[in-house]
Parts: sequence; C-alpha cells; structure tokens
Amino acid sequence: MKKLISAITVVLISALFLTMLPLSAQAQIKQSIKITGIEKGSEEYERIKTTSFKYLDEEMGKEEDREGTSPTKFEVLSMNRDELGLVHTKVQQLYRGIPVFGGEAIVHLDRNGELFDVTNDVAVEVDEAKIEVEPRISADEAVRKAMEFEGCEGCGPSKDVAPELVIYAPKSDLQAKESCQTAPKLTYKIQFEQIDVRKEGDEPRMPVYFIDAENGEFVFSYDNIQTQSVTNTGSSLYSGNVAFTAFRYNGLYYLENLNRKIGTFNGSTSVRFTDPDSVWNAPVQRAAVDAHWGAEKTLEYYGNVFGRNGVNGSGGPLSVSAVNGSTNLLPSKVHYGTNYNNAFWNGNSMTYGDGNGVTFSPLVSLDVVGHELTHGVTQFSAGLIYSGQSGGLNEAVSDIFGNMVERYAKGASGNNWKVGEEIYTPGNGTGDALRYMDNPHGDGSSVDHFSEYYNGMDVHYSSGIANKEFYLLSQGGTHHLGGSMTGIGADRAAAIWYYALTNFMTSSTTFLGARNATISAATALYGQPEIDAVAKSWCMVGVGACGNINYRARVKVGIFNTWLPWVANGATAGTTGQSRPMRATQMYISNLPGVGVTYRAHMSNQGWHSWVSNGATAGSSSWLLGQQMEALEVKLLNAPANCHVNYRAHVAYLGWLPWVSDGATAGTTGQSRRMEALQATLQCP
Repeated sequence: MKKLISAITVVLISALFLTMLPLSAQAQIKQSIKITGIEKGSEEYERIKTTSFKYLDEEMGKEEDREGTSPTKFEVLSMNRDELGLVHTKVQQLYRGIPVFGGEAIVHLDRNGELFDVTNDVAVEVDEAKIEVEPRISADEAVRKAMEFEGCEGCGPSKDVAPELVIYAPKSDLQAKESCQTAPKLTYKIQFEQIDVRKEGDEPRMPVYFIDAENGEFVFSYDNIQTQSVTNTGSSLYSGNVAFTAFRYNGLYYLENLNRKIGTFNGSTSVRFTDPDSVWNAPVQRAAVDAHWGAEKTLEYYGNVFGRNGVNGSGGPLSVSAVNGSTNLLPSKVHYGTNYNNAFWNGNSMTYGDGNGVTFSPLVSLDVVGHELTHGVTQFSAGLIYSGQSGGLNEAVSDIFGNMVERYAKGASGNNWKVGEEIYTPGNGTGDALRYMDNPHGDGSSVDHFSEYYNGMDVHYSSGIANKEFYLLSQGGTHHLGGSMTGIGADRAAAIWYYALTNFMTSSTTFLGARNATISAATALYGQPEIDAVAKSWCMVGVGACGNINYRARVKVGIFNTWLPWVANGATAGTTGQSRPMRATQMYISNLPGVGVTYRAHMSNQGWHSWVSNGATAGSSSWLLGQQMEALEVKLLNAPANCHVNYRAHVAYLGWLPWVSDGATAGTTGQSRRMEALQATLQCP
C-alpha cells in the first residue's frame, strides 16, 4: 500500500507541476522545445557551472571535498537553457585528467537556479581504484594489437579520430560482449574506419577497440556503425520543416536513405549533399530536401498503400553507389542546368531544374516528385508509350499519383486537383497551377473530353481527358458538356487506377482501352457500384457510350396502385421500409441509338409473365387483381457484345439482394416474398 500511495503522490505532484507552468510553457510540452546555448566563459556560465558542480558533489557524497583532493573531476561538455526556463549542464567525468568512458552526468537547474534533477552516469568506483594513468605501450602498438584482434585485411584506424587514452570502467549496458576486465583500467580507445561487407551475409562494421595501455591485451570492443535510418530535419522550399532519413557516415550526414535505397545529389556539381548536424537548412540544400523527402513519401505511399517495393516493384532501379560503397541507390538530381524549366525521369533517375524564377521556381514540389517517380512505375508496369493516346495516359497516370502522394503526405485539400501549383509562376500571387485535374481547360491548353482530342496532340494536354475522368470518379460532379455523377472517393479511385495500370494496361493502351482496364480493375476489386461509376466517369469525358437505363415502379398505396417517378442509372425505383409491394415496372434505354431493353416480371400466384420491351408494362397494371411482383429479369436488345445491364431487387424481409446481369433473376420465386424496389445500371463501351 505504501508503494501505491507513493506512486500516486508522484503522479499528483507531476500533474501539479504542469498546471503551475505558464500557459505558453504548457503549450510547448508536447513539441520541440527551443534550446539556447549559454556563452562559455560568461559570468552566467561560471555561476551555473559552480552551482552545478556543487549539486553534483552532493549527489556523489563529496560535500566535504571542496579542496579538490578527489581524483575525479568534471569538465563541462555543454550548457543550455530551454524555453521552460530549465538549464541543463552536461559534464564529462575525468580521473586524474583522463576521460572516463561513459562517465557523464547532466545537472538540471530550474529557473530559480535550484536543483531540479540530476542525470547521473558517473562511474563512482574509479575513485577507489588507484588506476595507473601512465601508459606502458604506445598508441601505435595498441593499434597493431587491435588490428590483430579484428583480423581484417586492409582495415585500419579512423583517419579522423586519433587513438585516445580513456579509463574503461565496465558497464553492463555498454558491453556488446563480455569484457576481459572487471575493474576500471587505463586503455587506448581506437576507432576503426568502416569495414565493408566481406562476404554474403556480412554487415558493414565500424569497430571500436579498447586495448590495455599496460600490456596490449584486449579489454572490450563494440560496433559503432550508426543505424542507417537516421532521422534528420530540413527546411524545404514548399512543405515547411520536414523529417526524413539520411545516412550518417564518418561524422557527416548524407542525403541517402539506405533502407529506401534513394539518394539526392547536386546535379550541377555531381557531388553528394552533406550536413554536419542533421539539420538541413542551407540555401543550396532546400531544394534537395524537397526532392529527398518527396522521394521518401512517394515510395512510402506506393509501399504502404499498394505494397509496391520501389519503383520497379523489386526495390530498384539502382544506378549509383551510396557513400558507404556497398549499397546502390536510385538517385535524384537537383539544381540541374541553368534556369532549366523542367523535371524528368530518364529511365533510372529523377532530375529537377531550378526554373528561371519567372515561369517556374525549382521543380521539386511533392506532387512533381511523385509525378516523376510515377513515370518510373509506369515504365516498369504498363510501359505506356510516350506518344499519342498512350502518352496522354502516361502523363495522366503521373498527375494522378503525384497528387495522391501529396494527399497521402499532407492530407486532402483543393491542391490535390492541381498539378505544380507551388512551382508555377512563382511570386504572381494568383495560386495558379501548371494543370488542373478538376478543370483541365483551366490551363488554356488541356482538353477534358475525347471529342477535343486530335492526333499529334501534346501528351501533357491530352492527359486532361483521363485527369478529368479520375476527378469525376473520385469526387463526382458535372461536366460542362453534360452529365453528373457521385464519386466513390479518392482511395478507391486510386486503387482502381493502380490495379488497372499494373494489371490491365499495355504499352499501347488507348483511352478506350484505359476505360476497359479500369472497369476490369473495379470488377476485380469492388462491386457493381464502383464498376458503374467507372463507366459513368469515362462516359462523361466522351470515352465510351453514354447510354442511360430509365425505369419506374408501380406500387400499392392504400387500395390503389400508383406509378412513382422515373429514375435512371442506379437510383431507386419503388420504396424501401414502407411495406409497399411493387405491382409493375417500365423500362427504356436513352442516348444509345439502336439499343433497347426487354424485361419480364414474376407475379405472385401467376408466375412469369411474358417479355415486354422499351417502355411497356411488365407486371400488373390493374388495382383489382391485387398481384405483386416477386422477381424480375432484364436483357438488352441490339446491344454491342460488351454492353451489359445490371440490376437488383429489394425484397420484403430480405432487403437488397445481390446485383445480377443480362437476364438473370433478381428477387425470389416460390417464396411468396414481395418485391418492393428496383435499381438498374447500364454498362457499355
């Protein structure tokens, strides 16, 4: 019980501390809190240093050792104040002037200069160890011993980190393997250069050896190669401050993600981007940050949403070596050319110009990066030829998924339907874009209906046909040439297009072929509503016939039968939840010359009635007979082979039954269950 009370007390005290903070401080608690360094040698610095050492002495039970007779001393490594008013003084433990490996502490003072807390990793045992601090062997001899222990050919100590005398005080949390020593000891600490893979299955290594400074014996070692997924931050041109993965190598950070196998390079100088502190904010770095982060988000989108491994589906293509020399990367090149107003995919890499500052700013916005990488996805899937209708589709696929990457990373917004809105005509303040998926005519050149297409049209302009189709499929809406529809949402629309691209398209697919491919994809992935939405969206941009199936229901209202209004294309004819049986239906086809429809009704106690066609009544038109429909069958007349009619029935106590097509039975027969409503759609190329 006592322990429980103590725990509760701590929680209450912690909560009280938070509520006592100023509101501005409370707002910072769950965010990155700004840190400011205190100038070394200043009066404030010296005062805080003295106070911190006093509290640290008390922590170690050295209150009476003010004259400095203890062999342990401390050296300030850093002193910083945060926005909450706390000061953090980090110190290194020294034993007779020799650093103690891992011997560090941080003294935390509150805004009044009083002790707030101590983070204590000081090796207290060294004070009593009486360690000899004069080495018996040289640093060179220690290096030779370390190389013997490592047993590598051609490896050696770091050129940037010299062998160092340290006190090795064993700590279980630092040991990668059993130490040969259990007592504190004077050692040489030797950092090796990275040792690359020697044989399959190996991993790169960067060992650190501790060699006994008295006799050259092995004391301890560990692998100091840093995890290849190092989170860096950078100031991008278009997306604010972003976090991404860089690679730390020999004390520098490189714009290389070895997990995703991507790297970003300076296209004007063909050199690697590096940074010393993992915060990328130099002017020359900003476009590179956009390109690198954008490539990460694009591959993340394809991986997380579609399970795709890299651009080519198998982790590649990889055309340059990482800085470690053992990993290959897919490169992005920024700052290409002079005033270059474009970005491109060349089959194995992305290249981005800086623009001329008038037509374009650097072409590295997220949707553009996603666009270029998607050209690679298309290359390694459908391989759409970059000319004619297939070229327009190729461009549209890149526009579609470039914007879906933007939506994935930044959330849904109106910008999801603009292409290059951040890079186009910088500084004019109009919010214009290079292309508009919701209104392709908005750029003054693109088309949004197949009737406007002509052979030889620029593929960037003909892309508007499929761009508009995708917008309608996703969001719904109207077309200026007629028609309206309800969308199925961006996620489903994108899934249909990706599945179609990777499974149902070839290098020479046309717009009509894309319509068929996306219908096939919708059929494989979803059901009739999505299939019909795909057909409708293509119909509205002039690809495939725009036929309508129109129908109405006659239902019982009181003792009379009443015809309800005509509806079309998936809308409900009849009633649901009102216990009103259907007595009859009428149907006809519009906007599809020469094509008709025939249908028949199954009536209670009478069975199937005769087939009727094109607006005639199937079922009972008389209120005296009291018959009710139980089932329906529908077929098309004089329709192309790839035209289909789809329909379903709402039945009492069963609800909506599954969709059926082309003469199959919707509803029930022999079960005495009344049909109450009907939905039908037309699917034609």
